[in-house]
Order: sequence, then structure tokens, then C-alpha cells
Amino acid sequence: MKAPPFLVLFYRHADRLAILVMFLLAFGVTLAAWRFANNAVEIEARHQFEFRVVDMHEKIRRRMLDYEQVLRGGTGHFAAATSVNRREWRTYVDSLRLDNSYPGIQALGYVERVSGNARQAQIARVWAEGFPEYTIWPEGDRAEYAPVVYVEPFNGRNLQSFGWDMASEPKRRGALERVRDTGAASLTPKLRLVQETDTDVQAGFLMFLPVYRRGMAIDDVSQRRLATQGYVYAAFRVNNLMRGVLGVVTDVRLQIFDGSKATDANLLYDSLHNVDHPAQAADSVYTAESPISVIDREWTVRASSLPAFEATIDRSRSNLTLAVGLVISLMLTTFVGTLLTQRARVMRMARRMTTELRESGEVLGLALDGSNLALFDCNLQTGVVHLSERWSVLLGHPAQATDTTPRALAALVHPDDLPHLKRALIDVLRGNTVFYDVEHRVRHREGYWVWMRSRARVVERGSDGRALRLTGTNSDITERMQIQRMKDEFIATVNHELRTPLTALVGALALLKEESGTLPPAAETFLEMANKNADRLVALVNDILEIEKIEAGMVELNSTQVALTPFLEEAVALNQGYAEHHGTRYQLALPLPDIEIKADRGRLLQVVTNLLSNAAKYSPPGEAVSLRAEHLGDRVKISVTDRGPGVPEEFRSRIFRKFAQADTPDSAKKGGTGLGLAISKALVEAMNGEIGYTSPPGAGATFYILLPVV
Repeated sequence: MKAPPFLVLFYRHADRLAILVMFLLAFGVTLAAWRFANNAVEIEARHQFEFRVVDMHEKIRRRMLDYEQVLRGGTGHFAAATSVNRREWRTYVDSLRLDNSYPGIQALGYVERVSGNARQAQIARVWAEGFPEYTIWPEGDRAEYAPVVYVEPFNGRNLQSFGWDMASEPKRRGALERVRDTGAASLTPKLRLVQETDTDVQAGFLMFLPVYRRGMAIDDVSQRRLATQGYVYAAFRVNNLMRGVLGVVTDVRLQIFDGSKATDANLLYDSLHNVDHPAQAADSVYTAESPISVIDREWTVRASSLPAFEATIDRSRSNLTLAVGLVISLMLTTFVGTLLTQRARVMRMARRMTTELRESGEVLGLALDGSNLALFDCNLQTGVVHLSERWSVLLGHPAQATDTTPRALAALVHPDDLPHLKRALIDVLRGNTVFYDVEHRVRHREGYWVWMRSRARVVERGSDGRALRLTGTNSDITERMQIQRMKDEFIATVNHELRTPLTALVGALALLKEESGTLPPAAETFLEMANKNADRLVALVNDILEIEKIEAGMVELNSTQVALTPFLEEAVALNQGYAEHHGTRYQLALPLPDIEIKADRGRLLQVVTNLLSNAAKYSPPGEAVSLRAEHLGDRVKISVTDRGPGVPEEFRSRIFRKFAQADTPDSAKKGGTGLGLAISKALVEAMNGEIGYTSPPGAGATFYILLPVV
């Protein structure tokens, strides 16, 4: 019985269908691995963003406490003297050096408490000091006045507040009454300062502390009301204040609202206040909103990431996963298509690799489904550690915040990781480092180990420098560690399962090339193309394995004393044939320094060869590539200069990244794997050196290496 036409068609194209199915399977697993790796990158970015926001919170809170201490110094100044005149107040404020030590304060002043029937006498006293224009304003009869008597700096905007009655305005009056009755510092709500003009208008607020008469009791509210003679205050224009506290913030949009509601009416500060289009933060990838207690008021802080922050997110790991997966998928397809004559062997390899990739996909399917941060706060004086609810969830306990001790936490850490964690903790507590960032294992409630990444810093120290509080975060990186292990296994698969058939392919092509004289012209052309593509695949596989070995720390360097002049002469001699093939030549610039450098001779020759070959490929025919060396103190600089088109501007930021190649028509003709410069950079840095380049527009490029001199 004759087979149906569709079955005949299926069997006729079975090999092509197998190739297509294999490619789609490999690409699917690659896409899944990329998604999981990208998710891990996003979790780390969220971690960095939240830590940035917490750091800004802490800076604001601590700076406002510093300003409170400035005011307490002012009250102490009054308490130490029978009276404080205008000159003495100016001397005190000048000694503070506000612009350098306390940036952000618009004015420091003294408000006198004046009863209604003493108003004219107080005005006459200020006139006698040489200020005939002085008056208490705004006008009106009131039972009590609180005019600004001293204000420093006594110039510019601050002159507008001279004589202003703080008690005439409800928000200011409310703050005065609170500090009078409690003796504690108090902030006003958001308001417009008297100092404001029609230009550069900013929101503002005031901080007050009471000044009590010497010798009078202040044990209760009634006594404090009788003893209050006035108030010291600080005036703040919020934009100037935050610039002094945080500097110029370009990576995060920070908005501060007065009170618990984030409304336009309550907006105190917006870091994009002077940007034409503040809506650029509307599509922020990361946002956070939380309250912050400042003196006796509550502010609401909203943070949104800006493009400058999002540009710092390193997605090279996920991109590498995708790039390697795509390369391997294409290599598999090429192998199967080229080795159709060995179909049985290729199909066995395809089934084996498909099984391995499917197993890898199942492992990746068990990767983390979202790992939030676990926060901890350690009071080093009491020895109590407060843990957030997320910590309990990560270790398999019911979700609840809890308190514990450092000793109890140490008992959960894997014994092999505990010494490293202790060393990092000691360095932070002693102030040797600002942060510690340690990866370690912690025992789960069910007995297995969970990989954690711990980051912490000391947020409070005593006057003697002793650490008082340690705050930080923990995140579950178990899936990331598993992904790293799978990546290592995948590279091993590339090494054993792809390199072996590729070697056989190269050998088969070499045998065919020996018979090239008997082949038709079309076959000769195809054979030449196959040889070139096979060589490029071999180079790509070798480069992938090389870069992975370097990153895994598996490459051992044999650092010796290398005489510079013979080394460079050897490099030129070994590579001269390559230059001639491209119609160029190498020129060794003389004289050369008579010195020795410390390096692995073989690896250094590999790096210099890569730079020379790149320069020869991109140099115009007939031009010379210059190789020179300079002695710069304790280092030597080896430079390779070509006369080519130079490095494109859009390519410069990623020139040393893996699989990076300039996106130009000419670059595609030059070939290469995109790994040469990445390998060179890793090798040079492993030899305690540096690698870089300069490329003036249209004047070629110079790549250089800096290495230590013996």
C-alpha cells in the first residue's frame, strides 16, 4: 500500500524538522534561564533602591537632630549669661560657621516674649540700640507678642523677619506654645517664611526651643509658662535644606510631604523642583513611600527611581545567559546540519542534550518565586536583635516579627561560613569598612541550609566611636547559587559535548581539503567556507570556556620577572605574518626601557597578540601599527596604536564587555567572537594591571596596558 503523501513529505524532511525542533527546544530553555536570571537582577536592584532610600531617611533624621543641638547651644548661651545682647548673639552664630558646618539653615534668631502692655517699651528699647525703623508687626492689639529681636545672618532675606510677631500666625503660635509648655524642641507645619520673595519661592518651616529665666523653677507646665522669657529658633527653606543634607540627587526623585498624607497641598520638597518636566519620574521602575519622624512631626517620604539609577543596574549576567544560550542553540543547529552524513551519532547527541536541557529547565522552574528583603536591627548595648516578619518566612517559621540575640543567630549560620561573617562584622564595628556584604548559609527550620546575602552598616556610634546600633538586610539567594551551579554544568556540557564533535568536524574538513584538487569549483568554495566557519566556532567555544575559567578563578597565573625588550620583540616577530596578511606591518617604537615587569609571560603574550591582531584588522592597507613602551614610575605602559577609524562613540561604554562588538558594516567583515577584549581585561587585572584605550575622533585608537615594574 502506498504511503500517504504527507507521510512521504514528513520522512523526506525529517532531518530538517529535527534540526528545527532542537533549536526551538534549546531556545525555549535559554529564554527561561534568561527570565530567571533577569528576575534575580531585578530583586538585587530593588534591594539597592530600598537601601538608598533608607540611607536618605537616616541622613535627614540625623541632620535635623544636629540642628536641634545647634538650638540647644543657643539656649545654653542664654542660660550661661544674665542677658545676651545683639553683638553676643551674632558672635555665637558666627562661631557656628553655618555655611560649612550646618548647611541648610536660613536663619538663627531669638524671639522675645512681650506682654501686650509692654509693647511700646520693647520697641523703644530696640530703637535705643540703633534701629529707629523697628516695630512689631503685623499691627494689632494682642495679649502677648513674640517679635523676632535677633536674627543672623542679619542681611538679605532675613531683614524682612526683623520685628515679625510669631504669635500673630496660628502655625507659629502653636509651635511656640508647645515648646513653652514642654521644654522640648518643636517644628511648625509647612509654611511660607517671612523671608520669601517672589523669586525662587520655597516651602519652609521653623524649629523652636524655649529660653527660661535663670533661677526660676520649670518643673511643671505652670512654672514653665511663668519662666519663659523667649525662644531661640531656626528658619529653614526646604530646597536649600535638602541640598545641604543630601547634595544634588540625580538618581532618585525624592518628595517630602508634611504629615501623613501625600497631597499637593502638603508637599514640602521635590528634588525635581527645578526640572522642566518632572513627569520624567512618572514611569519609575522602583517606588517607595514611608513615614519618617522628625523632631515632633511626622513627614511622608516618597522616592521614585530615575533613569540615572536604573542605568546602574547590571544586567550583564542575564544578557550573558541569553547570549550564551543563543550561541549554543545556533551551534547545535549548525552541527546537526553539517553532520547529516553521521545522522545516527548526531541524533543520539541531540537526544542527550535535549534531555539535559529539559532537566535544566525543570530545575530552573523551581527557582525563587520572589524573595523580599528581611530586615534586622541590632542594639549592641542591650544585645537584642529585632527581626522583621520576612526573616521568619525565609527560615520556615510562622510570619511574625521577633526579637533574638546575636548568639542565637550565630547558631543558625553554617560553621564553614561563620568565621568569614565574623571577620566582616568586626571590620564594620571597628570602622574599618562602611558596609559588610557577605554571602553565607543559614539553617532552615526543617534542617536544610538556605543561602543568604547579608548587608549591614553601623547607624549609630557613641562619642567614643563605639558602635551602638547595627542595621541591615538579608535576602534569599539560594536560587541564584543554584543558577550559578547550573551555569557551570552548562559550560561543562559545552566543553565535553560540543567540543568533541566540533573537533571531529574540523578533522573531517581537513581531510576533505587535502583532496581539494579533485573537487568541482563549487565544492571547493563550499569547503573553504566550511573551514572558515569551523575555525570561528572553535575560537568561539575556546573563548567562552576561557572567560568562564577566568571568572571562576580556575586560571593559575605564573608571575615571573619578564624582560620587557626581548618580550616585545618576540611579540612583533610572532605576529608579523598576521599583519602582512592584512596588508599592514608592526613597528616597534625605540628606544625601549631597559626594565623587567612582573607578569605571566604566556598570558601577557596572549593579551598583546590580541591587541596587535585587532589593530592590524582595523588599520588601512599600507599603514603601520605602532607598539611602544614607557616607564611611568612603578609601572610600565605598553601601547598599541593603529590608524583605523577609531572606536565608535556608542560602543565605548561596553567595549570590554563579553560578546561586545561595534555595530558597523565593517565590523561584521572583521570577524571575531566579541570575547577577546573581555578576556584580555580579566587577564591583565589578574596580573595586578590595568587596560584601557584612547580614541580621538577620526584618528585611530590606542589600547594600552599598565603593569607593575619589578
